[in-house]
Amino acid sequence: MNKLISYGVILTLMSVLFSFKSKNDHGNIITIDDGITYYWRADNCVATYVPALTQRSMTSSKGFYMVDVTFQLPQGHCDIPSRGTTVTRYSGQDQRAVIHSDGFVQGKILVRPN
Repeated sequence: MNKLISYGVILTLMSVLFSFKSKNDHGNIITIDDGITYYWRADNCVATYVPALTQRSMTSSKGFYMVDVTFQLPQGHCDIPSRGTTVTRYSGQDQRAVIHSDGFVQGKILVRPN
């Protein structure tokens, strides 16, 4: 019976320690910032900068930074692909911009922790 009680005490202490550790670990805290303004800069010609339609920046307490952004390029802009096509630029692992033939651009940037 004494062994059973000592095992119970040890098990209770271990569960208390694990729950204490998990309550002190705040995990990953995400901060969202919609107040930053991004601009589209032309790659193929000299054109005015186009401000973003929407943007959402997310910062993680573990060091990640991610931006989702959309633009509407004006008609006749040199970065707009031919009708009915889409072009993907900067299609690396950490950034991407998909440009549609109507001038709509969807972009994503991810900065990984060092």
